[in-house]
Amino acid sequence: TPFSPSVLNMTNSSLYYTFVDGGNQIIGGPALNKYGAGTVEIDANTTLAVQVNQGSLVGASAGLVGGVTVASGASMNYAGTIGGSVNCSGTATSSGSIAGTLTVLTGGVMTNSGTVANPMSVQSGALLYNSASGVLNNIGIGTAAAPQVASGGMFLNNGVIGGVLLAGNVLYVNGTFEDLGGGSDSIEL
Repeated sequence: TPFSPSVLNMTNSSLYYTFVDGGNQIIGGPALNKYGAGTVEIDANTTLAVQVNQGSLVGASAGLVGGVTVASGASMNYAGTIGGSVNCSGTATSSGSIAGTLTVLTGGVMTNSGTVANPMSVQSGALLYNSASGVLNNIGIGTAAAPQVASGGMFLNNGVIGGVLLAGNVLYVNGTFEDLGGGSDSIEL
């Protein structure tokens, strides 16, 4: 029988917890509010909307979560699928896929080594690094009023921008954009 809570609250300061598939599923998109300096690993197929307030979220390529918010001082290193969006004001790495948008908030440092399907944005005081294996498929349409990289934000690219040819993508930068010139670099707008 599937488990369908409205919210899961966890505090782990020293123990390491792992969610794995065991024949049942957590369904319904409940929030997982994670507190404490410890680590939670999600290798199960879930629809959890994970709020990492403290500590770390990790996961293997078999993992699936609904979406992730990483608070300042918290971290994520997730190799699985993120079915929703990522909002990061902490430190995060995704080497799997992100189906929603990617927003790097003030103070956030995000490394993409996987695939992001929808638009990204980098706020002032934030850093996005698209690694050699990173693909930003649909960066969207930036404007002077709504740039993808705000003044004071930084976007470093060593991977692929615009991996899916969608006519009309416009990368608008008010902050800093640097293409590192690696062998896998590709920009298709």
